[in-house]
Amino acid sequence: MPKKAHPDFLLLVIVTILVGIGVVMIYSASAIVALRDYQTPYFFLQRQMAWAVVGAFALWAGFRFNYHHYRHLAVIIALCAALLLIAVLVPPLGTVKAGVRRWIEIGPLRFQPSELAKPALIIFLAHVLVKKKEQVREGIVTLAPELTFLAVCLLLIMIEPDLGSAVTIGATMAALFFVGGLKKRDLLLAVLAGLPAVVYSILPHPYQKARVLAFIDPWKDPFGNGFQVIQSFLRLNLRQHNQIVLDFRFPGWITVIRHPTQAPAAGSSLATRRQINRVPHFIQGRRRFDGRDEHA
Repeated sequence: MPKKAHPDFLLLVIVTILVGIGVVMIYSASAIVALRDYQTPYFFLQRQMAWAVVGAFALWAGFRFNYHHYRHLAVIIALCAALLLIAVLVPPLGTVKAGVRRWIEIGPLRFQPSELAKPALIIFLAHVLVKKKEQVREGIVTLAPELTFLAVCLLLIMIEPDLGSAVTIGATMAALFFVGGLKKRDLLLAVLAGLPAVVYSILPHPYQKARVLAFIDPWKDPFGNGFQVIQSFLRLNLRQHNQIVLDFRFPGWITVIRHPTQAPAAGSSLATRRQINRVPHFIQGRRRFDGRDEHA
């Protein structure tokens, strides 16, 4: 008789805390927009909490399911994900929103195949690494058929384009290969082989190029693409303990962070009144914060 499985309570607590922090951050980032567009600051918060409840039920169902069965379904799951990635590129199945084709709409149902591909391809690769664990140590060439399939799936995701999902899946795959025993040299070669595809995906899309450049040097466009990166630096107080942070979610106000280790979004949401002081700051009076106040 098989042993009864017991949950990893430490992992469960960590996941619950992360979900809770995510809900707080969603509310912090969306309250003003929700109040403006939907007349209630809790619109996006309620949606996020509803999906958190759905996720909790999915977690319970996954715990009840014997994960060993995933191995028998790995190939089928991966093939279904690949077919959906092809389908989203075919009109009218795939719908275009904001210039990208990432969604499939069937009546009231709308979903992103790239999101379904994340667990599907990871399960498939985990199955391959277990099945061919001896060949993995011999070199990456022994996994040529499987790598070709995975590379095609990533290419389909970049064609949408959805570079963020492609990079996320690729990084997770690299971690799996490393844990699975692939030689570091082969892993490095695989990463280098994928870089031209990433560059080719970025160059034709100005908004992706702008994001990369803003990440490299956000100060070139401090009030545009570089704004979020700069705010993160300032909120984390990387350069001085008391930092003035411009917070344009509240026009006419600035945020003075008094705590030196607060995280960018969660810190501003969870900090107490004693840690955060909101100071009236209008455009006409901005000069008085130069010099003395910014070094206070």
